[in-house]
This record gives sequence, C-alpha cells and structure tokens, in this order.
Amino acid sequence: MPSYELLYFNAYGRAEPIRQCFTYAGIPFKDNRIEFNDWPTTKGDTKRIPYGQVPILLIDGKPLAESHTITRYAGRVSKLDGNTPEETAFIDQAYEITRTFYDSAFPYFKVVLGFSEGDKEQLKKEVFAPAAEKQLKNIENLLQPSGFFGPSGPTYVDFFYAQITEFYNQHAPEVLGKYPASLEHAKRVHRLSQLQEYFKNRPSANF
Repeated sequence: MPSYELLYFNAYGRAEPIRQCFTYAGIPFKDNRIEFNDWPTTKGDTKRIPYGQVPILLIDGKPLAESHTITRYAGRVSKLDGNTPEETAFIDQAYEITRTFYDSAFPYFKVVLGFSEGDKEQLKKEVFAPAAEKQLKNIENLLQPSGFFGPSGPTYVDFFYAQITEFYNQHAPEVLGKYPASLEHAKRVHRLSQLQEYFKNRPSANF
C-alpha cells in the first residue's frame, strides 16, 4: 500500500471527507494540518504544493491535487465507491449533485466565514435558501434503503454531504430544519462505529 500524507488547513472543509474515508477503511495516513498563519510560508513549497492550494494528497511523496479528485480517489481505495460499475456511476452522480448544491451555496458560505464581504442574512434569503429548496429534496431522494447513498452502506459521498449539512445547519437551522432526512443522514454518519474514535479526537474547527 502506498504511503499517504494529506496536506490541508487545520479545518474540516474540503479535506474532511478524505480523512473520513481513510479512517473508516483503516488506511494509515499522515494528517498534516497547516495553521492559517503558516500558510504564506508553507505554500511556497512547490515540490509538495505545486499549484499553490490545498488539499494535497502526497502518494508516496507525489502530490495529487484538487479536492474532488482526491475525494474520489480516497473513496476508491477505501472501497467506498460501489461494488459494480453501475453502483459506482450512481454514487458518482450523487456526488456531482451534492457538489452542485455546495457550489451554489458557496457565496453564502464565504460571507459566513468572513472570507468575503456581504450581507449574510440577504445571502441566506436570496442564495442559500433557494439553493436548498431547489436541490435538497433531489439529494434526499438519492438516499438508498440502506440510509446512505450506496445500496450496501456508506460511501465517500455520505461523508461529503454529512459535512456540509452539519455546517449549514449550524448557521441556518431554520432552512435545514425543512429537510429532516438530510439531518438524520448526518446523524447516521456520525453514528458509524468506524468513525467514533476519529470524531472524539479530531481537532475542533469553525468549518
């Protein structure tokens, strides 16, 4: 098995589904969390961070970039991407649809965290709530009888979707409260026995 080192900020963000895939599958990896104050210096390491952004997954020292590429890879090596080509395709479809929601809500996300200026309440009303209304029921309809996006259990998509559901519910519970299946799904992910030790010990973060 290759050696893995994950480079990301000391935050959940785009790296959290990757961490959970490896943890769930019992795959060893080094979780290298970069403090924000250290980023201006750290990003100059072009050998390890060749494109000036994270996450980066070092596979035997070779950098793999782009969060969604890494998440899919982590899902594949963790056997969390389906048991047949057809299952894999439908799981990937679920990932793309949840990504669409994440991307459409991103302007609200940036203001909530102080990454950009704007009227948070206005964006919640005009950007986030309409995105949720348009897409969350469709996402919930993709959940299988297993309670996850995979017919036989959790997938990398479940870790991705649970993370964004949890974050947005912290900041807009009046919106997420209309989608109890999504909230219950996030709780279901948090009850997975393979992740209990990880959830107990992971550093706290704002996002």
